[in-house]
Amino acid sequence: TGSGAAIGDASALRILRILRLSRVARVAKILRALPDLMILLKGLLAAVRSVFFTFCLLLLIIYVFAIAIKQLATDTRMGAEHFDGVFASMYTLFVRGCLLAGVDVMLNAAFGESALVGSLLILFIIAATITVMNMLIGVLCQVVTTVAEVEKEEMTVGIFESKLLAVAQRLDEDQDGTISKEEFGNLLGDGEGCRALQEVGVDAVGLVDYIDIIFEGDDGGSGISLSFGDFIETVLDLRGSC
Repeated sequence: TGSGAAIGDASALRILRILRLSRVARVAKILRALPDLMILLKGLLAAVRSVFFTFCLLLLIIYVFAIAIKQLATDTRMGAEHFDGVFASMYTLFVRGCLLAGVDVMLNAAFGESALVGSLLILFIIAATITVMNMLIGVLCQVVTTVAEVEKEEMTVGIFESKLLAVAQRLDEDQDGTISKEEFGNLLGDGEGCRALQEVGVDAVGLVDYIDIIFEGDDGGSGISLSFGDFIETVLDLRGSC
């Protein structure tokens, strides 16, 4: 009976593991089906370092203003309620100054008792909320934009490599896994090859002027052949030049 119970528990654990794996696989399928969501996740991961230092800057600003306002509001009723200590002042500045929860009430109370404290609070809102928080939004947008451009570039290059590789292999007359100057000329005359070049931003007509440069050997000759990988890398390097 004891061994039977142990076997039953092991089976239950296996079932739970299978269910967990199926959930993970389901999430992976969703991410593959929604590339924009994947780009956002990669952008957030890439922005972790920038976000961390932005929050450090925000924390430093909160700390400096918390000390200053605590000292200036010591003998006021507002100071006793909201700025009784450094940590209490930091909490008040974060909730009411950064998140703007009841900021109008705080400003009215501050100006009612001390114009200097009210002015410092406005300066804090400008420095922390308007400047740093918006800078954080800008950092996130910039990182996500960069990640999206990189992902799009990798996808475009991957499609281009597969198409051009298929054309190059089809036009490889001697089947030696390399492309010669003559075979490259045939590729430029191939409709599918020209379309692949156009999709990646390479002008097939302008590329003709670079044939001698692409297949120029170390001794100045032009009879060398390039492997498919080196050829595709060379063509991608010429984007924007032709």
